[in-house]
Amino acid sequence: MKKNGSTYFNVPIGIFEGFISEPKEVMCEVMDWSIYNYLSNKHEETEVMVLFKYFDEAEDYYEIINDIDFESKCFILANHLAYGKKLCEQYPSKSNPKVGVSRDICFDFYKNYKSEFHCASLLAFLAIKSILGRKTYCKITKNYLYARMDGKNKSYSDLTQVSPELQKFTNRYQFDKIIGELEDGWGLKYYSRNMRGFYVSFKLEYEELGTEVEKRRITRKRNNKKELKNAINQKILAKFGDEF
Repeated sequence: MKKNGSTYFNVPIGIFEGFISEPKEVMCEVMDWSIYNYLSNKHEETEVMVLFKYFDEAEDYYEIINDIDFESKCFILANHLAYGKKLCEQYPSKSNPKVGVSRDICFDFYKNYKSEFHCASLLAFLAIKSILGRKTYCKITKNYLYARMDGKNKSYSDLTQVSPELQKFTNRYQFDKIIGELEDGWGLKYYSRNMRGFYVSFKLEYEELGTEVEKRRITRKRNNKKELKNAINQKILAKFGDEF
């Protein structure tokens, strides 16, 4: 997928399970899934050896350059395509929330060493993107955030369910540190005031996000007050039976 002139691998969030311990391997899976999915959708074929002859199309689309000899390339790419098919069967496109990771980020984490914190920050970024989808902003709980960071579709009931490799990032200090990283370097706007959970946006400025949240809070309070008054009025009228 190409967006604003950049190339994106649009993949199921479940692929990122285990990312912190094996970021290079997971990013390789991101590419393998994307290539097989792209070719099988474009040519409506499922057999690896049939799709192999079209591999150059996927390389061009995703701007992947392989400077290896032809014989080695055939062997390596056939294996990648076969693994991509396996991944597409494991993470079918239609039944899994998807998220776009840019080619530059994918190759950066594939080629270069990244600390566990930077891996956790990327997971949080992708998790929030997958939850937001096309929405301008939305509310998220920590349980839901960490579930998506673990590659899960549904929210955890509590943080004890978080995978061992992510557990160290669930305390308040690490959570605030990750949010700060996303605010400083990833364009996240985060708003939380006297509420369970928090609101996030990549499209609104902080003041705009806060204003929208507080407007919703005021409207909700007014509606709750109106509903409460109506319920009390019904109780009062019920005391007089049919006289009204």
